[in-house]
Amino acid sequence: MSAVVAALPVAGAPVPDAANDALEREIDLACVRTLFRQIPNSFVAAMVVTAYMAATLHGKVPAAWLGGWLGLQALAQGHRGWVFFAYRRAAVDVDNARRWARRYAAYMAFAGAVWAVAAALFLDDRQPLAIAFTLCGLYGITGGSVSGNAYFRPAVLWFIWPVFITVLVRLAAEGRGDFLALGLASAAYAGIPPLFCRGQSASIRESLRVRFENRELLVKLAAQTAAAESARAQAEQANLAKSQFLAAASHDLRQPLHALGLFSASLHGLVLDERAQQAVASIQTNIDALEDMFNVILDVSRLDAGVVEVRLAPQPMQPLLDKVVRQLQPLADAKGLALAAVPTEAWALTDLTLLQRVLGNLVSNALRYTERGGVLLAVRRDVDASGEPGWRIECRDSGVGIAVADQSRVFDEFVQLHNPQRDRRQGLGLGLAIARRIGRLVGGELGLRSRPGAGSVFHLRVPAAHARALEAQPVPVPLLAGDDLLQGRVVLVIDDEASIREGVAMLLEQWGCVVHAAADADAALALSPSLPVLDLVLADLRLPGSHDGIGAVAALRALRGAPVLACLVTGESHAASLQAARDSGLTLLHKPVRAAQLRAAFNQLVARSLE
Repeated sequence: MSAVVAALPVAGAPVPDAANDALEREIDLACVRTLFRQIPNSFVAAMVVTAYMAATLHGKVPAAWLGGWLGLQALAQGHRGWVFFAYRRAAVDVDNARRWARRYAAYMAFAGAVWAVAAALFLDDRQPLAIAFTLCGLYGITGGSVSGNAYFRPAVLWFIWPVFITVLVRLAAEGRGDFLALGLASAAYAGIPPLFCRGQSASIRESLRVRFENRELLVKLAAQTAAAESARAQAEQANLAKSQFLAAASHDLRQPLHALGLFSASLHGLVLDERAQQAVASIQTNIDALEDMFNVILDVSRLDAGVVEVRLAPQPMQPLLDKVVRQLQPLADAKGLALAAVPTEAWALTDLTLLQRVLGNLVSNALRYTERGGVLLAVRRDVDASGEPGWRIECRDSGVGIAVADQSRVFDEFVQLHNPQRDRRQGLGLGLAIARRIGRLVGGELGLRSRPGAGSVFHLRVPAAHARALEAQPVPVPLLAGDDLLQGRVVLVIDDEASIREGVAMLLEQWGCVVHAAADADAALALSPSLPVLDLVLADLRLPGSHDGIGAVAALRALRGAPVLACLVTGESHAASLQAARDSGLTLLHKPVRAAQLRAAFNQLVARSLE
């Protein structure tokens, strides 16, 4: 038996060499696991055939023989259960799979011996029906063993052979020719299941071999994918680190710039001689330039945060093109360039404000890198792959053009191909990055065609819309100088920067406000009971202590039992912070805040509260 069982690969299969031994062991383990999973099914089959034989042989064979055999069968099934649960408790792996295969073969040999006892006891020439019923039961149990045990051919052999060797010997012992013929036929039948088992076993092992080889290929592919993913993750981490650095630097630099802007605005309200006024104007000009750069960085953060609202509606394209041309005509005139828009009757489903930002960025960028000729805006019909009609808005220039190798880079942040000296008058290199992000918001992908020395064409596809009459919209009436509603208002300023508290207080007092200041939420809550009236709160979003600006406003409202008007200011550019501020429903201003912007925001809050 050991010689047969040791040869786990089927007869005729190539002997595994050292290189394939690990694979063969994996196959053996899979076969063993499947064999033991089949034991409950084998138990059910054995019980059915046992019940059949007990019912058909009752009264045809001596009761003691039948009872004794049923006792042996109970012992065999107990042995089956013991083997099964021992396997369930064991840690079966590639190192001990063959040992468990031998245990399974031993269990099958014992089960076969019990069925062989049935052949020895019940094949009585005096009871032809007993012979027929017994042989039917034996044929059924042995034939059914092939499908469940084909994963390990020796188990089938050691189950079937004891049964039919006993059948042959028992029938031949009767000394009758017909019984001998029946015994030989049964022995011949005993060779058929192993033949089927051999082919099935070979197919199973080959299938497992292919599966494991494919798994190995998948593992290698996964390793390569993981390496690529790791490289991508490292690139994303580097980009995230860059964004976090820019966000931190942006916040820290906005604080003094915000204070500087407040003090500069306060100086405008003082009586100064002409030279001092010129100096203040120069200071404000440089502050404005810095603010513009910070606002561009903030635009990227707001787009990444997903806090930009998109309002899609059918819009005519011609007024938009005309507006962009009017706004940038002075820049074109200063360089002696032509700037025009091809007349169009196109209507698109878009957000007009966002689309204007895209076109403004594209045209200003085109003018910046064009020295002769000009820039042309045009709208052309376009149909996508699904047949949906749309419009392709193009910005054509006769500038320096862009090499193919650089065409994907121009949409990256801080990339300026023709500004190696980083002249700030040429921007930060964020215009096209912002334009692409906004383009996606309005439903299109910003594309580029260019050739060095032959100019560039930037294009954006937008969905088509049917022309319709513009619905009447209420026209907001701007607050005029005489409409200032801040005189006498009590304002609480919450900011941890002393210079900002001082600058805001100086500015608000010039506007006629009564100003109180606190460095954090706890100080503001402690100050609140001493204020009989509190009209407005101006809170920094990032505050030390237990509350940020949003929490400070909520706590003040809860303490006073009234919906105090409030406005947040922030130098944050983190996506999560911007989203939280937006979700709060509070007015949000971004540092550095210009005096006119702050004044307008306060006036609008007060005006809405009076409606």
